Amino acid sequence: MEARLYRLRHARLPPAEYYVYLHPDDYAQIEAVKPRIVRDIQECLNKRVARLNRRPWWRVFGGRPPVIEIPPGGWAVHIRASDPTGLEPGDLGIDSRLSIPPAPDFEDGAATVRVTRTVVSDTGRTTVVSETKELPARAESLSPTEAVRKPGMPALAYIDDTGPRVFEIRRPTLTIGRGGPGHQIDVVLVTSLDVSREHCRISRDADGRFFVLDLSSWGTFVSGQRVAEASQGGQTGTEIFDGTLIELGDRAVTLELRTK
Repeated sequence: MEARLYRLRHARLPPAEYYVYLHPDDYAQIEAVKPRIVRDIQECLNKRVARLNRRPWWRVFGGRPPVIEIPPGGWAVHIRASDPTGLEPGDLGIDSRLSIPPAPDFEDGAATVRVTRTVVSDTGRTTVVSETKELPARAESLSPTEAVRKPGMPALAYIDDTGPRVFEIRRPTLTIGRGGPGHQIDVVLVTSLDVSREHCRISRDADGRFFVLDLSSWGTFVSGQRVAEASQGGQTGTEIFDGTLIELGDRAVTLELRTK
């Protein structure tokens, strides 16, 4: 947090979201108490910021540095048992994410995100900083070169304004769209306003079948036909299969379901 403060003239902004990656063996040991660990991390961050914002006695006669602002929504900490780069037992991987104001073309649905990846191991600490036009909210979305898809793991493949992406489907329900304040989105698309903030929902039933339901004003299409609409009382949606192409709006983004 301290190493990656974003400095403004009158404030310093810390990364607001942290993804903590552990080797699966290490994760298994702490999974039962993960919520308590998250609360402890959040409390420690608050106390550390308060301590850093105090004026040291030896700087009473000097200028006070800009204060560190605690994120308005608090600290978001996610602990996971997987990591795209791979971790050895005992290693700790941390992605810290700082949202930067979005470009006007994307309104407030897709901010630039400064991502700092730190890996701590017995041999030392390595840190890499990058920026992407992608919300940190659901960071399971990986580029094809990063994605290591497990055998039989279904996924969505698509291309938005950040390039080709692959999103592994690990939940029974996914909401897809541009996102934004007040919108809980699993797959955040960086694209034009032809895609709604909450555009469609993909669900998987107990038998492993997939369905897509339209949530938008612009339409979701399969084989040229608009799929079932939630606004018209649709509940389950239109069934989709391996290789099905799902077009959002006027083909602003096309998703491909991959189940094999």
